[in-house]
Amino acid sequence: MSANATSNAATASTEYRRRAIAAARELAEAGGYDAVQMRDVVRRSGMSSATIYRRFSSKDHLLAAVRLEWIRELRAIKGGRLRGATAGDRVADLLHATVRAFARSPELGKAVILASQAADTGVRETLAESYEVTNAIVREAVAGEPIDVEEYVMLVGIAWNGALVSWAQGRMSLDDVDHQLQRAGRLLLAAAREGGPARPGC
Repeated sequence: MSANATSNAATASTEYRRRAIAAARELAEAGGYDAVQMRDVVRRSGMSSATIYRRFSSKDHLLAAVRLEWIRELRAIKGGRLRGATAGDRVADLLHATVRAFARSPELGKAVILASQAADTGVRETLAESYEVTNAIVREAVAGEPIDVEEYVMLVGIAWNGALVSWAQGRMSLDDVDHQLQRAGRLLLAAAREGGPARPGC
């Protein structure tokens, strides 16, 4: 295959992926998790089911990809522009911005969170990409702090995901999620400062 043919194939694959993600996102925004049916994604995207299944192993994998693109949008908006004079304020701003994004599109938010619980290799791999995007913003927020940054990032991520799953399952309101996440971010930061930075060999 020539270089031009390879480039054209890659461009087409990217476009197919974009169309499938856009179709699934529109369906989820309108009706949530149950509204995303692959036959409807096929119809809305104008692609064949074979074309879609070559890129996504399941509905949950597709919704995980929707989540990844949504988080990348947040990264583009908030990356390097977190508000706050302190690391705690910047982390709180990031967490608040995330919760507000879910508040603007609650059906979409619940759909991608519920999909993330699936035992699907494609879901796990795509979620790993999503987590790295969000982790990078948390690292920016606490840059320069005398803490074990990677441990802090991990713990914030656990709190973040746990709270959003509780919301998606109807056990917490978004206002409660917002409050508890900001509180957790500050408390974890205070504890991390007491622990200090990671020591070589630990």
